[in-house]
Amino acid sequence: MECREPRAGHRIQSAYTDTRRAILRFCENDRWICRVAADGSLRPHITFDPFSRQWMYLLCEGAYGILRSPGWQGDQMVYAGRMTMIGVECDWRQNVDQD
Repeated sequence: MECREPRAGHRIQSAYTDTRRAILRFCENDRWICRVAADGSLRPHITFDPFSRQWMYLLCEGAYGILRSPGWQGDQMVYAGRMTMIGVECDWRQNVDQD
């Protein structure tokens, strides 16, 4: 999985896109898609809510929140929602691309 986050520019730095890659595996009896941590442990990360018919992206390590997506549009899934990082509330958008 490749995640891309557009970052707005300001007077000190121009706009850029933060790009990261992650290895994902099914876990929790196939109810979650987990991120494989550097130590090999599985961290629940993405799940599907059949009632809202949305994908949920869980933030629970340093940043906290749940981002939502209606699903794949071509090779991309866009998650968006409210989150908290170091005490600051903000709206966050993340694009996930299939390999």
